[in-house]
Amino acid sequence: GNHLFSRLRQALAEKRLEARFQPLVWAKTEQVQGFEALVRWHETDLGWVPPDRFIPMAEARGLIVELGRQMADAAFRQLSIWREAGHAVGISVNISKRQLQESGFCEEMQDLARVHRLTVDWITFEVTERQSLLHDPVCRGSLERLGAAGFRLSLDDFGSGHSAFDMVAEIAFRELKIDMGLCRKAASTRSRPIVQAIVDMCGTLELDSVAEGIEDETQARLFSEMGVTLLQGYYFSPPMTGEAAMQYLSSGKSRREPQA
Repeated sequence: GNHLFSRLRQALAEKRLEARFQPLVWAKTEQVQGFEALVRWHETDLGWVPPDRFIPMAEARGLIVELGRQMADAAFRQLSIWREAGHAVGISVNISKRQLQESGFCEEMQDLARVHRLTVDWITFEVTERQSLLHDPVCRGSLERLGAAGFRLSLDDFGSGHSAFDMVAEIAFRELKIDMGLCRKAASTRSRPIVQAIVDMCGTLELDSVAEGIEDETQARLFSEMGVTLLQGYYFSPPMTGEAAMQYLSSGKSRREPQA
């Protein structure tokens, strides 16, 4: 644990963590709406360190603010490259409870957007339900400021067993990402009405709904027929470098070939 932690601190100090980008596509057209930025860490001797190993460590031991800052910077920079090339896409960046507790977080993100010449409504901040942010008045205030500033807010892992329906009504979320476990179960008829209820609620509240972990055409079609707004998963693309994402956008094959 300690060894990995000191390696992570070193990697952050040397700005060696990398961003990868996974597309989100409109369910109806399969055109790219934007990309989620995901952090990746590689060490010569360790190989790729799984995010579920190092992110909780960064959160528990005070590195998540710096990690988040570097990721936001990388994501914003990449978005400005795509936008300058004429691609009308957005970016989603994961932010943690600890970042929201930093005073001036919203202002810092506004400044960063300005530096990269971005409009704030191209930027989505994803928070996960599992961090129970709403019980923290500082986090709530921070989310409210981000929303008021014009950033798009997304609630990830919705329906993971930590669901606070009141959270959806009280904070200006624009998007709900349905928990991946629930998405997997949706193929079985017993869980489908639960997912359908979440999708219908999103429709009523005028929120975009996102189904994650789409791995094949059957799943893509199922969620599309249920009325989900956006799809994300390896069926469209694994997370890729910014350059690969640019090729993905430029090739015109910004989705798999339609079936004849």
